[in-house]
Amino acid sequence: MKKLKRIEIRVDAIEKQAIKKRARDAGLSVGEYLRNLGLRKTIHYKLTPEELAIYQDLKKFYNNFSYISNYIKSKHPGLVNLIQVTQSQIRQHLKKLEK
Repeated sequence: MKKLKRIEIRVDAIEKQAIKKRARDAGLSVGEYLRNLGLRKTIHYKLTPEELAIYQDLKKFYNNFSYISNYIKSKHPGLVNLIQVTQSQIRQHLKKLEK
């Protein structure tokens, strides 16, 4: 839908810079950012390249734990439980990326 109506607000210089930074961090224009806030939509912030690399490594660890768990299931059931707890914790962090 084409956006035709305008809403103007007054802010001081510091507020303006803060809003612009938060919009940039979210990968949105200022208008999109404020519209999402006003409509109570969830705003997802972009990951930094470092954060993205960490989550990619975390995904590899998760997969490796899955392989290890499948390999030793029949031989060391107690160790499997520990691995599954670790997998669960990693999965919770990875779900943050899916939102």
